[in-house]
Amino acid sequence: MDKLICDRYASALFELAKEEDKCLRLEEEAGIVLKELRADPDFEKLIGHPGIEPQEKSEFVRTAFEGMDEDLFGFLSLVFARDRGAMLSDILSCFIERSRFERGLVRAEIVSAVPLSEDKLGRLVSVLEKKLDKRVEPEVLVDNALIGGLKITVCGHMINSTISNSLEELKKLLKKNATERRDTL
Repeated sequence: MDKLICDRYASALFELAKEEDKCLRLEEEAGIVLKELRADPDFEKLIGHPGIEPQEKSEFVRTAFEGMDEDLFGFLSLVFARDRGAMLSDILSCFIERSRFERGLVRAEIVSAVPLSEDKLGRLVSVLEKKLDKRVEPEVLVDNALIGGLKITVCGHMINSTISNSLEELKKLLKKNATERRDTL
C-alpha cells in the first residue's frame, strides 16, 4: 500500500514538473532534500512525526532549503498536510527515478561477490544499456556472502545469478521433495 501511495505522489510531482517544464530542476532539488533526509535521521523523524503540525514542518523546510522552487515547496507542504511526511524519502526517490527514466537514465545496483574489473563492469553496463535502451549508471557493491555470481537490480526488477541464491533454491527444492515423499508414505 505504501508503494502505491508513494507512486501516486511521485506521479503528481512528475506531472507538475513536466507541465512547468522543470523536471531537471525539481529532480535536482528533490535530490538535495533526499540527501539531507538520509544523512540526518533526526530530520527524517521530524518530517514524519505525527505530533508536529504540517505548517511547522513546512516552515522548517522553507528555512532549511532557502530558495527552493515554489512548486516543490508547495508539493512538500501538501505531503505534510496529508500526513505523509514519513513517506517523503520514498516519494522523492520514486519521483527522481521517474524523472531520470524520462530522460533516458536508469540506475542499476550491481552486487558482486568480488570486485568487478573496469572491463567486466563496462561490458555488463553495455549489455544492460542495449537491453533497456537507456543509459545505465551502475552502483557497484561487493558482498562476500554471495559466494559468486551477480545480483542486479534495475527498473524494479532483480536478476539473481548468485551461487548463494542457487544454493537456497536447491535447499528449498530438497525440502519440498522430502515433504512430498513423507506425505506419500
